[in-house]
Amino acid sequence: MNFFIGTAAWNIPSHLKSFFPGEGTHLERYSRIFNAVEINSSFYKDHKFQIYEKWARSVPPSFKFSVKLSQYFTHDQRLKDSGERLTDSLISISGLGRKWGALLIQTPPSLDFKKNTAKKFFSALNKKCPVPVIFEPRHKSWVSPQAIEILKEFSVNKVLADPEPCRAALKDRPALEKSRYFRLHGSPQLYRSVYSGEFLEKLYKRLLSPLSHSKNTWIVFDNSMFGHATLNALSLKKLLKELKYESATLT
Repeated sequence: MNFFIGTAAWNIPSHLKSFFPGEGTHLERYSRIFNAVEINSSFYKDHKFQIYEKWARSVPPSFKFSVKLSQYFTHDQRLKDSGERLTDSLISISGLGRKWGALLIQTPPSLDFKKNTAKKFFSALNKKCPVPVIFEPRHKSWVSPQAIEILKEFSVNKVLADPEPCRAALKDRPALEKSRYFRLHGSPQLYRSVYSGEFLEKLYKRLLSPLSHSKNTWIVFDNSMFGHATLNALSLKKLLKELKYESATLT
């Protein structure tokens, strides 16, 4: 198993800067400690190919980026635009080269599953996107049998979120987790709560579960307020190293 551990964005909280020594930009210092990051700014604005290329040049060869798709597609167009603008967005992101590890799609709670729209959008992505597609729906209709069949058909991986607004049945999850992607937003207070040591130990056991069929597992902490995401990611990385799980590689 390969574990890609990081946070949503690469900001370094001032009270944790001692964990990220040396010179360089925040991204350069961050990438010496963690091996992955989730780019969230792409949700709010488009970045040029050259910007993604610059970011890729500033991190180690084994580092991976997950990129959040623009809200234009998910919130404005509600998955109805899968044409030239989607192609252009993916071309820009491809500036990351081999360091592009995943594409994250997060839909709003108001967006329910509509078969024809979903099929057209994910079919287009399946043809155009060179990396695993990770989907975080927030309407319960997306874990209906019909919706899950569409996700399976186009090799879309459902996020394993905390808190989880639309939990998939256990029998359906393995097929959706060829590339597992944990997205941890903080609980009980969204974005504000720090995860306890007990939670991280349970997460560790889940990561190494023999029920997993995943070669690559992402663990992204999004409880970014107060620097908790960075602290939890550091703690999980330390836990994995201390327990020395022989079959796992922390690339």
